[in-house]
This record gives sequence, C-alpha cells and structure tokens, in this order.
Amino acid sequence: MFLMVGLGKVATSLAGRPCPARAEMTVVKPNYTHGFLRRLFRFSAPSNQWVFSTACLGWPLPHADPIAARLVGAQCKRFIIARNLPIESLSQTIRQLVMHTAEGQPSIEQVAKKLKVSARTLQRQLASEGSNFSDIGEQVRCEKAAQLLRARRQTVSSIAEELGYASVANFSRAFRRWYSSTPSEYINVTLDEPSHGPAAAPDAP
Repeated sequence: MFLMVGLGKVATSLAGRPCPARAEMTVVKPNYTHGFLRRLFRFSAPSNQWVFSTACLGWPLPHADPIAARLVGAQCKRFIIARNLPIESLSQTIRQLVMHTAEGQPSIEQVAKKLKVSARTLQRQLASEGSNFSDIGEQVRCEKAAQLLRARRQTVSSIAEELGYASVANFSRAFRRWYSSTPSEYINVTLDEPSHGPAAAPDAP
C-alpha cells in the first residue's frame, strides 16, 4: 500500500500537480483504512494498478527534456536490438572483439584472423544470422562514442580520430544520426553524471 502511495507521489511530481486518479489493489480492505485512504484506494480489485484520468494525458510535463528523451529512446532501441541477438552468436562474439580492440576500429580481415577463418567465410556466417560486419562496427562505434564523451577525458576531435573518422564533421553527422543530437549537446545532457577523469571541453558542435 505504501509503495502505491509512493508511486502516486512520483506521478504528481512528474506532472507538476495532482492528477485525478485512484489506486486499485487486489488485497482485501484492511480495518485501519480511513480518511484519504478510503478515497484513494479501491480494494479487492482484479489487479494492482493506478488508474489516471485521461485529462492528465494532455498535460505538458514541466521537467521534460527533449534532448534527453531522444537520447534515452535511442539507447533503449539499441538495447532491445542487442537483447534479441542469440546467445553466443557469431555476431555477439565479433561485437565483443570489436568493442575491446584498443587500436581503433579493426577491419574484417583482422577480426577474421583472430577467429581463424577467412573474411569471406566470416561474412557468409554473419549473413546466415541476418547480420553483417559493417552494421556491427557501426553499433560498436555508436556505443564507444557515447562512452568516451561521458568520460570527458578527450576532445571530440580525438574521439573522432580514435573511432576511425576522417573528420570531426563526419563523426558529428554519424553521432546525430545515432542519438539525434550533436556531441556537444550529448556532453551537456550528461554533465550531471560523474566523470572518470579531467573534463575535456568539446571542440566541435
């Protein structure tokens, strides 16, 4: 019951004002309910849930952050895609190899050599999983870019070079495609997160 009350307070905080609602719980009404608890709760309900008035759906959220929403939405999409990969799949194995390669972005020939197969065989096996080396590399670049920007140890230009981009402009275009924001906007959104080293100012939009 106290958890349900807490969730109601979270909803009020998000909306910036009380929203017409009631809490429904499967438990039988306890003897100690009185006052606002009787008005707020419906007991012996089919499920535990909050039921909000549809009037709340049109309310603007006072703490909404469009940039943060786009970033989180993009991250959720990539997480869902990653979770759909088969366990111990070749795609996942290659992804881990590429992610943990310290010398920039490895080529398919370098990865194939580590796996002791030819590049052609590697491509054929990836195709059988519905994947390809280029897409895996792009996903890893995307994740590495976010990690390096959050760490704030390097400038945007050095991150672009580390990830194998010919210019900062090319990196910025790719980053905007992934996260719907520029590297600088991403850094500003994550400023409240603890950094893992001395901060480096962004040198490009």
